[in-house]
Amino acid sequence: MGDNKSGSTSLPGADIELQKEFEQQQLATICEQRQSRSNSKFNNNSSSRTGEQQNRRAAEQESSRTGEQQNRRAAEQESRRSRDSMTALGLVLLSMMGYTQHMQQPEPSSLGVEGGARLLSRADWGARMPKSVEHFEGPAPYVIIHHSYMPAACFSTPDCMKSMRDMQDFHQLERGWNDIGYSFGIGGDGMIYTGRGFNVIGAHAPKYNDKSVGIVLIGDWRTELPPKQMLDAARNLIAFGVFKGYIDPAYKLLGHKQVRETECPGGRLFQEISTWPHFNNGIRFNATTEQPPQGQAQPQAKALPVVPKV
Repeated sequence: MGDNKSGSTSLPGADIELQKEFEQQQLATICEQRQSRSNSKFNNNSSSRTGEQQNRRAAEQESSRTGEQQNRRAAEQESRRSRDSMTALGLVLLSMMGYTQHMQQPEPSSLGVEGGARLLSRADWGARMPKSVEHFEGPAPYVIIHHSYMPAACFSTPDCMKSMRDMQDFHQLERGWNDIGYSFGIGGDGMIYTGRGFNVIGAHAPKYNDKSVGIVLIGDWRTELPPKQMLDAARNLIAFGVFKGYIDPAYKLLGHKQVRETECPGGRLFQEISTWPHFNNGIRFNATTEQPPQGQAQPQAKALPVVPKV
């Protein structure tokens, strides 16, 4: 029994060393595990961050591409709108230019004639549409001067426009004519108002309506001379008509009373035009041979109503 005791003797120093090695091994294992877990977390976090960064970059790139596309589309739309606007503006300008060229009346003052005046259209003074329009060919060989007597002289453009409308009303509605009888009217404002115009058969002088330009100076000029601006405008209109080929360069200038039994254009105005170039004193009205203008309705006396005897 004594031999067994000696065989089981422990080695405390070796156990301690082994225990230390074990503990160190355990500690190392624990450290490795911790390190592994730490690395795993780091890798996971790093991977997560990398993924987030990649996603962010992808989102930014996509957003950038989307923004570029939107900007490109916006630029294309703006360019298209700009082209459309320019096209529309060009069409409007061309239309306006065409309308202006069609409607604009040349101004006699542009011819450099003394006493330049402005030529106003029928639309300017509010003319009613003519019932019909008849033209004659070639430049007019005669220019015939009138005064309106009534309406009286006008000296502002609105008043002269009204005078033109009043004369048209009288000629169309009372006398049954196609339009105002005169080719042109001259106002005390120095403006020229288009009546029937050039080369249109008028209703102002018997036997001369289809070969003359009839110019009425608005007002009563029996004893007073029209103001200078009216006389200048009339001369300027005649010069303009000659320049444009509407009036024969060898035209004859007449007063209304030379072709019809009337005081028109008034003694004082007739005296004035007799000093103008082309005035022809050789034409005189003869009541026994002259006839009323063909195609013109003559005013009829209104019959008084018969009052029955009671």
